[in-house]
Amino acid sequence: MTTTRVMKLPVVIALILSCIIVLPNKSEAAQPIRIGVCFPMDMAENDVGLVGLVGALTKVEVINDAGGVNGRLIEAVVLRPDNSPSAVQECIRELVETHGVGSILVLTSILFADEVKNALDDLDPEKRPLCVFPLSIDMGIERLSPYFIRILQDSGYQAEILAEYMSALNHKTLAIIYDNRFSILRTMGQSLAVHFRARGGDIVSSQPYSFGVFSGDEDFTAILDEVKSRSPDIIAVLGYPEEVAQIIYQSGTIGLATRLCGGTSWNSEVVFTGSGQNLDGCFFLGSFLPEDLTPRIEEFVSEVQKTGIDYPGNEIAASYDAVGLLAFLAGKTEDDSGSALLAEFHRSASEYEMVTGYMTLQPNTTRFIKDINIYEIEMIELIPSRKLRQSINARKWLDAKKRQGTNYLEE
Repeated sequence: MTTTRVMKLPVVIALILSCIIVLPNKSEAAQPIRIGVCFPMDMAENDVGLVGLVGALTKVEVINDAGGVNGRLIEAVVLRPDNSPSAVQECIRELVETHGVGSILVLTSILFADEVKNALDDLDPEKRPLCVFPLSIDMGIERLSPYFIRILQDSGYQAEILAEYMSALNHKTLAIIYDNRFSILRTMGQSLAVHFRARGGDIVSSQPYSFGVFSGDEDFTAILDEVKSRSPDIIAVLGYPEEVAQIIYQSGTIGLATRLCGGTSWNSEVVFTGSGQNLDGCFFLGSFLPEDLTPRIEEFVSEVQKTGIDYPGNEIAASYDAVGLLAFLAGKTEDDSGSALLAEFHRSASEYEMVTGYMTLQPNTTRFIKDINIYEIEMIELIPSRKLRQSINARKWLDAKKRQGTNYLEE
């Protein structure tokens, strides 16, 4: 397992030592707030994982550059376990028992959530950390442990909003294309079908796929031809940005004129630069757009663009928000333990303004509702690029950190 510990990531150099950390002088009077990051090695192979890590570390820098939290700097402790359940459990235990963290960012979707729960169950209850899954939209996360929280709005709520909007547009027939590799997207497709039928609609085609850009298979034309033959009023594409972009692009190449739509995963530079002209007229759900002229969005976009990511989407915003939320909670209590942070979460999380919106907490649970927007896409100017620019730029930023002495992707 690879360990990286960093309190601040200055432009000049980050000093990383295996057992000793060199801290700025002002930290001598105040112990740092340690936030663990569990970043399984397979997450470096896709956009979602890379930008999630970049978002988290960017927020650490922003907080520390502003003087920290009540004079205490944030220290990120990044561990890179391999992709086995036992390694993930050991990662959680090491973050708590060796590095003394009271909170952990788990940079996976729902993968390994059971392993994280098992690791927490094996810990002394007084040492259990608050675990944030910023990349997950599965409300099942909260059901696994009271110490688990998400940042993004759950898939069931997204499905309901999509169905309601389709009904408002008087769409009667729906085709659903979904990524069958991930249970959360299967569940979202099932939930969308239920909500659409409840509003008098009919599902004319349900098309799973189990391949994608990173497996080297990018041809969705057979699926799209089948959907086209059913003549739906609307098509929902439920997947991650790389495949969503290819599906939209290829729908144009086969002459499929039916409107397409999707959830919050569409809010990505990959979709906007890789989908071609058929993106025009589509709509998607999101908590924000980088073009939103509010102070919190402007600051977020400005900081992330320094990393080379021109169009930051939901995944990077969620990880950025996760660190911000943990810092906010730590600032409200002098106790950095998981139990203290969890208690503070219930008391005050709804006060913290995130890039992805305020949380409205449900009583006695970590579940929440967030405002969600419907964005209609009207393309004035589009660069039809099929490159995965977000992945490339995230890697450039991480490579720059490596040259400065901080290697987050070391095997």
